[in-house]
This record gives sequence, structure tokens and C-alpha cells, in this order.
Amino acid sequence: MPARHSAARACIGSIKAMPSLPAEPNAPTVAIVACHGQGLFEFGCAVGLFAPIRPELGVAWYRTQLCAGEPGALRMLGSAQVQLPYDLSAVDDADIIVIPGWREPSERPPQALLDALTRAHARGARITSICSGAFVLAWAGLLDGRQATTRWRLTETLAREFPRIHVRDDVLYVDAGSIITSAGSATGMDMMLHMVRKDYGARVANLVAERLVLAPWRDAERSQRVSRAIPLGEPTRLAKLMEWMRRNLREPHSLGSLAEQAALSQRTLQRQFLEATGLSPIDWLIRERVAYARELLETTDRPLQWVAEQAGFGSQESFRRHFRGMVDASPIEYRNQRRSGISADRLPSTRQDAGTPRPADGTVMTATPYRNYRFGIGVSLVLASLLAALGLIAVCTPNLGWGVVALVTLALWVGVPLLVLLLLAWIRYMVRERGNVPGGVHALMFLPTALALLIVPLGQALHSTVDTATGGSRAAIAEMHINLSDNALWLDTSPYASTYSGAGPDLPMNGQTPEHFVAFHRYPNAQSDADSAFPYDNARLKPGIEHYHYGAPPGGTGTRLPLRRQSYPDTAALTRVWGTSGGPDIVHLYYHYADHVEVAPALARLAGATEYELERSRVEGLVQFKTHNYGAAPIVRLEINGATLDIGDNAIAPIPAPPAACTASNHTTGVALLNLDQPLQVRWQTAAAPQEWHRTRVQVPAFRQPQPLDGQSTLQRVLLYVLPDGTMAAERYVEVLAGDSRRGIKATGLPASAAAHATCGSAYATYGEDAPAPLAD
Repeated sequence: MPARHSAARACIGSIKAMPSLPAEPNAPTVAIVACHGQGLFEFGCAVGLFAPIRPELGVAWYRTQLCAGEPGALRMLGSAQVQLPYDLSAVDDADIIVIPGWREPSERPPQALLDALTRAHARGARITSICSGAFVLAWAGLLDGRQATTRWRLTETLAREFPRIHVRDDVLYVDAGSIITSAGSATGMDMMLHMVRKDYGARVANLVAERLVLAPWRDAERSQRVSRAIPLGEPTRLAKLMEWMRRNLREPHSLGSLAEQAALSQRTLQRQFLEATGLSPIDWLIRERVAYARELLETTDRPLQWVAEQAGFGSQESFRRHFRGMVDASPIEYRNQRRSGISADRLPSTRQDAGTPRPADGTVMTATPYRNYRFGIGVSLVLASLLAALGLIAVCTPNLGWGVVALVTLALWVGVPLLVLLLLAWIRYMVRERGNVPGGVHALMFLPTALALLIVPLGQALHSTVDTATGGSRAAIAEMHINLSDNALWLDTSPYASTYSGAGPDLPMNGQTPEHFVAFHRYPNAQSDADSAFPYDNARLKPGIEHYHYGAPPGGTGTRLPLRRQSYPDTAALTRVWGTSGGPDIVHLYYHYADHVEVAPALARLAGATEYELERSRVEGLVQFKTHNYGAAPIVRLEINGATLDIGDNAIAPIPAPPAACTASNHTTGVALLNLDQPLQVRWQTAAAPQEWHRTRVQVPAFRQPQPLDGQSTLQRVLLYVLPDGTMAAERYVEVLAGDSRRGIKATGLPASAAAHATCGSAYATYGEDAPAPLAD
């Protein structure tokens, strides 16, 4: 073996015998992990920065451990063999782990190393890589969803082999919180100095850089590559200018004065400065001033105005703006963090990040300032303000009538373009930042709008709660009007009402109903003194009302007709069965005849979630009716055992033969508490003769198997068949459930009297193509 190799091996071998460095209190532990094929330069950079004892700094400097990522002596790049004193067990206790490179990007590192890194990351340790060491972190899955970098010749390989990583090839290093990756070999020093700056402050970082004869601060955003080599004579001239600028930070400088000092034209100075530093002269000067200001904030208690003057900022406002833009903290916040010499929230403890999620957005140096997203945030606030204003108007003034149309129109014509603009801005940010927009920006762009949209439903819920607590005295009253008079009517909706179309106080009603039923909600008018004219009290029609007053058509006069009443359903008994404090909804059905008006309160139809809940609530005695009309005329009114049923917002039309869709002809006609063991007394009116009642008596058949099946609902359903001869037949059926799914139905079957007319078939057929299987009765 040549003598020089023997000497090198003896020198390197001395590492094995090196005693452990004394550990100072709170000194963070750094584990530098090397494997076979490790480059000595990258390894030496990490050792040279972290390993030396630095008592002159006056801080608890790092304690360094050199770890072998693979068993035995390591064969380094250039055939040097090194026996390191620690194995991977040291990684489990380290606060910082440095991976100074990897021999082959396509080769998977040892599983023991990957497992050790995964455990370290889980407990909150900081993990860093130099150059190709990013591939070790990538194989461990630690870079998924993060920004990262590596040597520029390897960035395409990293992006191709690990597509979940947001690879950047235009920076020196990427600080993503607990994961930091650097680009080329030499940039590892920039990254490690950045870590020192975060842990101990700018003064300590500058002293370390001075001892290593390095530039104290190279910004992470500087490009890895320089466009062309700088002429030999120019770096010296630029170095003299930089040194002069550092000595004269307090003086005001412009590009012209700097060019004059360097004896160069402004254009030449700009170009050469950019090539040498990656920054313009003014940007470099600002960064030097900020670096000096950081040192003054750490080492003195002088006022901010003095610090700003010493660092060369013209005003405190300019100082704060530039300082926050580069440090992501105000000068006061930075000073408070550094008063103890080491920032508590920056000290790399093994427990620091264990319970706190670190940002995976690949923040470079500092978090992206919100000002870069101020346009999108501004649009969000404008949109949220608009929606909040409209929502408050709608909640505070529920009786808007046609004003509802105005609010909706304004929301559509102004709100929708703002929403589109907001989405476009968000997409632009996502593309620009490669999907790594800070979570706070997402919240500011969408949370205000979402909260504004909640104003109306929350307001309605609050109104409903108040109405329930006060006995429903302020609740909206649901009305359905059926014009059976053959005359055009003008409904008097005072003090105010709101229809589906937002109609005003006097509502025209076509005389050619039953095709046109009219439904709306009537409100007490809290914005006027018209409450005395409101015809309801505690959600019931006032007892003293004996006439119905019609509105006046244009150019005409209003009229009135006698008002006849039917009794209210027994909601107390039904509420007990229903099992809720609010009970079922009541709809007031107004039947307008030529000589009088009848009002029939009825239980509102079941639909959607209410029906779904009742199927599973095991309510005894509740019956739901559906009707198949095989008669000649539409049914406009239907009563069972003296109780009017809510048949919906249109007549029950005759079913054509054959129907286009049987399910479209099935009408839910309300619910009632009835004893189906007794015959039902049914009467109805048709559009052909609205003054004439058709009457019949129908017995609902009982199940042949009275024992309920497993999962059988207690909600009884009855399908009524209205036959051409004026008679009626009935079929009973129930749903059988399996958990949240419909297992089938149990039915008594199509009555024989209806078989010749029931073109839509039995109850089973009414479920359509997705009908469950029929179960034996």
C-alpha cells in the first residue's frame, strides 16, 4: 500500500478512537450518517461545521455523533475505509440527523436506515440531506407531498422516480420545517448555516461562517446554476464593492452611486452582481442590512429606531416591512425570541415537533407572506361581505315578498362572478406554488364565504327555536289554496306572505284550477303594526274570523265570502307518538267555492328525511296513504274518517293507460292515526263537479301473516285504488328493513276488484325499477 494511503487510513482511523465530546446542558445532538460510497467532501462539510467545540460562541453548541448506516468499516468514495464510532442506534436519540449523500439514486438504501429515519421523524427530530442524500429521504417516504431539492443534475431523476415530491431545481435548499434538503455539495454549508441561524441567531451563524471563511448568508432562493463564468478581474472589484457596502450600511445608496463607487456602468454592475450573487445590488444590500439588524436585535437593547438607523433603513416602517419579508417576524417578535440567546421554539429538541404537525408545503427559508395572496383574500372578503349583508337582510326581514327576488338576483349577478374570480385566483395560486399554498390562505379565501352562507340557515334555526319556545306564535303558517269557483281570485295575503315565486301582497289566482293550486307561507309582519291583522294566533286560525277577504284586482274592489272551518287534527296525541317536541307540521288547506270558503287544517305530507326516520322509529298506529286514481276526473279534495288529507300542490290526476311512468302518478296523500281494523269512511271531490261529494266505505285487508318479519316497519302504508265506477279498493303494505337498507316490502296484494283497472299494478310495482323484492305474506 502506498505510504500516503497508509497515512490517510491512520488519520481517518483516529476517528474511531476519538473520545466523545463533552455534552453541555441542552446541547442538541447531531447524528451524521454515512454509508458505503459516501463522498468525503459532503461528509467532511457536515463534520467540519457541527463537530468542533466552539466555546467562544457562548452557547450550548451541538454534540456530534458520526454514525455508520451500514455494518462494518465503510468504503468511502476514493476507496478510503472509515470505521465510525456509532451505529444506527444513535439515530434514535439524535435531535438532528444529517444524510450527506447517497451512492446511487436507483438503489434502495438499507431498510434499517429507512426505519431509523422514519422513527426519528415520527418523534419530531429534524432530518436534513446534502446533495444526493435527498434520495434516502425519498426512499423513506419522508418527502411525499413536500417541496425538496437535490443536485440539479439529479432533480429530473428525483421527480421521475418519486412523483409525489414537489422537486425544485431553482433553489439552494428547501426548509420544510422538520425536513430540510440542500442542492449541490457546497450548498450543504449554506443549509447548515441556515440551521445554525435558526437555532442560535444571526450573530452565532456569522461567527461560524467567518471561522469557516464562508459567506454568512446565501439566500435559499438563489439558483443552483450560474449562467456563465465571471471574468477574473470582476470578482475582485465586486468583492471590494461588497466590503465597502458592508462598512457603509448606514449611508443611503442607489444603483447609480454603487456603480460610481465600483467604476462601472449601472447596466454592467447590475449584470455582474446578479451573476456573482444571484441578486441585484439593491436586493443584496437590503439582505445585508437585515442580517446586521438581526445581530443588533440579538446583542443590544437599543430602541428599534436606533437599530433601523444603524442598519441603514430610512424609517421604522421600511425597516419592519423588509425585516418581516425576510425573517417572517417583526423586529420586536424576533428580539423577544432571541433574548435568551437561543430561541426556545427553534431549539431542535427530540420532543419539539412530536405532537405538532409541521407544514408540508416546502416553505423556503420563511413562510410565504400572505401579501402574495392579497388579491384572492380581498375577493373572498368582498364576496363574504356581500353574502353576509344579503343573509342578514333575509334573516332580519323575513317578509320581503318580491324583495326576495331582488336579493337572489343581486346574489347571482354579483356573487357568482366574484365566486368565479375567487376560484380562478385560487387555481392560479395552486399552479404557481405547485399545490403548496399555506393552509391559512385556503382558510382566508374560503372560510369567510362559508361562514356568510351559514347566516340564513342559522338564522332560520334560531327563529324556529324561538317559535317553539314561544308556542309557535311567530312561526310561518303554511297555506294551500285550491280554487274550485271557476272565477279568477285575488288572494289577500296581508299583512304579508311569501310564495315560491316571491309574490307580493295581493296574489292573482287563476280560475282554471285544479291545474293551478297555490301554496305559500304567511308571516306575522314584525316590521309594521299589522300584527293585529294577522289571522293566526299560536299557529291556529283566530276564532273570531268568520269571513275570507279577497284582495282587489287592478281597477276593482275586494270582496269577502263566508268562511267555514274544520277541526284541527289531534296533534297532541300525534306528537306523543311522533316522539319530538315540535310535532308534525300543519298545513291550512283553503277550498275556494263560488259562495263560500272552507279551511281544513291537515297534517303535512311525509317526505324525505321525515319519512325515512319514521320508517325506523317503530311508531305504532301511524298510517300513510297513497292514491291511484283510475276515475275520469282529477281528485281535488280527499277526506278519510272526517280528516282532510294533504294531497300536495296539484290534483290527483287520472292515471293514463298505459302510463308513461307509474311512479310519477303515485301521490303521497298525508298521514293520520287510524285503526285499520275498522272500515274507512272515504269521501272526495273532483274537478268535474267540485261541489259534489263522492262517498264510499272501504275495508283495508289485514296481513295473512300477522307476526311481523325481522326488521318490519311499524309505519303502515295504504294504497287506495279509486275505480271508474266510483268505488274504492285498498291494499296494505309495509317496508321491511335490514339496518339502513330496504330489504323488501310485505303486502296484502292487489285487490281483485282493482285488478282489471290497475295498469300500474300493485303496491310493489309503485316502487319502480329499483323496487325491493316482495316478501311472502
